[in-house]
Amino acid sequence: MQTNPSYERYQRQMILANFGEAAQQKLSAARVLVIGAGGLGCPALQYLSAIGVGHIGIVDQDAVSMSNLHRQILYTTDDLGKLKTEAARDRIQKMNTDIAVSIHSMEITQTNAFDIISSYDVVLDSTDNFKARYIINDACVLLKKPLVFGAVFQYEGQVAVFNHGIDAVNYRDLFPVSPTAAQSPNCIESGVFNIVTGIIGILQAGEAIKIITGSGQTLSNRLMSYDSLSLSFYTVKLSKNPDAHENTPAIEEEFLQFDYDQFCWLKNHLKDEISAEEFDALLNRNDVQLIDIRNRDERPHVDELNALRIPLSELKHQIDKLEKEKQIVLFCHAGIRTLEALDILQDEFHLSNVSHLKGGIIRWLEYKSNKV
Repeated sequence: MQTNPSYERYQRQMILANFGEAAQQKLSAARVLVIGAGGLGCPALQYLSAIGVGHIGIVDQDAVSMSNLHRQILYTTDDLGKLKTEAARDRIQKMNTDIAVSIHSMEITQTNAFDIISSYDVVLDSTDNFKARYIINDACVLLKKPLVFGAVFQYEGQVAVFNHGIDAVNYRDLFPVSPTAAQSPNCIESGVFNIVTGIIGILQAGEAIKIITGSGQTLSNRLMSYDSLSLSFYTVKLSKNPDAHENTPAIEEEFLQFDYDQFCWLKNHLKDEISAEEFDALLNRNDVQLIDIRNRDERPHVDELNALRIPLSELKHQIDKLEKEKQIVLFCHAGIRTLEALDILQDEFHLSNVSHLKGGIIRWLEYKSNKV
């Protein structure tokens, strides 16, 4: 191998104890799938390609936007508007011409998960929503594929390895019941420290590399948490959850029929959503009351909407301010907190004339700018 031009590229990892040429050959023969080419997927893709994983798959349906650039470090302003899969492929292939890259420019779903995942050895879940995580987990369990899980929230992150090793646990053992959207705000709503996405994504890549090469001890049946503000790590052991698998698909047919929308609390609010275009059309109607449930100091200011500001934390105590004879339309920053507000108004106060702006005020502002 010393006469191969690739030897110089990989020489400093091949001289590691317990690594050597054998580990490098395993990496070269491996196929790793990264689902989600965002804050976690970008650093994972960089390090998987740099170390010489022979074939990398990328799944993502989104295009690069300006708000991605502070943490999705594969992309530049030149990539704005491009599909993330294509931009990521081009970048990592420039970094390492030894590797092959397949792209799947689509959302991971029940209908395509088996076809996509089945041809890979290890899967990285770098997504940011619960429906995708359960679909990926269940497909990996049925296909017997190791799954490296990563997640971030503001200044913290988590990594685990599922479906690998003796008495392997999976994502449902950790989360037997899906949290609601209101219980799990995403980075659009809550913000995220870009250093955390970098560290968690790199750790995901490291676990995949250890699974492939057999080096060291993986996070199988363990969950590692990282807090960037205190610069602390801690790891907890995971075990089988007897209550976790009552609804788990046991065969492919059950997987295809499983109602992930209902399980992940998505169906309850589909009928209550108003698009940015529909929202814009309601603004001058006298029979509509707009309620802004953001905190009082939140931006951007949208005074032109003539909305009543009632922060979510005060909603129950100011219920008398709602004009119940009108159509009530709630909005927040990104459409996450309004789901919780809908639950409060519909379930506790039995209001049926309540809707919310899908995607929040940022979606409406984006619609307005494009309309102009």
